[in-house]
Amino acid sequence: MQPLPDLVACDGLGKYLSLTSPLARDQCCFVSSQNSTACRRLFAPDSSLDPNPKTGETPLNLLDAACLGRPPAQCHLLNRCRSPSTLYVSVEQLNTDDTNPSADGALLLARYKACANLPGLILLSRNGLLTPYIDAVVRAHIDPPLGPDESELDMVLGEITLAATDCLSATCRGGRDRGDCFESVCSPVRLMRNGTLPDVRGVNGCLNRICSAGTGALPWADADIVGVGVSSFCVSHCLTVVFL
Repeated sequence: MQPLPDLVACDGLGKYLSLTSPLARDQCCFVSSQNSTACRRLFAPDSSLDPNPKTGETPLNLLDAACLGRPPAQCHLLNRCRSPSTLYVSVEQLNTDDTNPSADGALLLARYKACANLPGLILLSRNGLLTPYIDAVVRAHIDPPLGPDESELDMVLGEITLAATDCLSATCRGGRDRGDCFESVCSPVRLMRNGTLPDVRGVNGCLNRICSAGTGALPWADADIVGVGVSSFCVSHCLTVVFL
């Protein structure tokens, strides 16, 4: 049986040195407090969220944000998360026209956050541990639905976990300063929970390390995650990124 996470999901991946710090206290939704402000912000129905004061648009929940607001059945988030080729690359993102709001890296950032959290969400939903409003959001994105076969579940969770963590480790190993890549922040064991699920705390720490390492994190090893993945995190969460 898969070990169950204590976190439902976390936002702000890469932005904080640690998700347990006071600065990040509103970024995570915990299994033990699923009616908290953080949980409602991440998963509440759109109508219950306050519109953006600048744009007037209603924020999307964590998973819908990875789909540009398209219905889950048209988004296929589950399958997009299972492969690096679809997790880190987007047709919408490749259109760099000034009129394209998705060309700033925001879509891939939202998708990565959703995918890094998705295995834990699926497992909690499978075990009936999510409140109805969160479970409804998660089940809408499990398309096609997963059957009762545990081996199928393990395969899907394993594919998503590998896609979400392997590129981070490879990117770290390709940097000038590799000290954190094997036994510390970005080591594979730190990026996974019991070797089976992405550990969002570990993913956050590794992304923060890469984004704050300056030229020590360059040259990047994996063009996929650097071109549209890690660089998006750095642009969004770090004030500056130094490119050679």
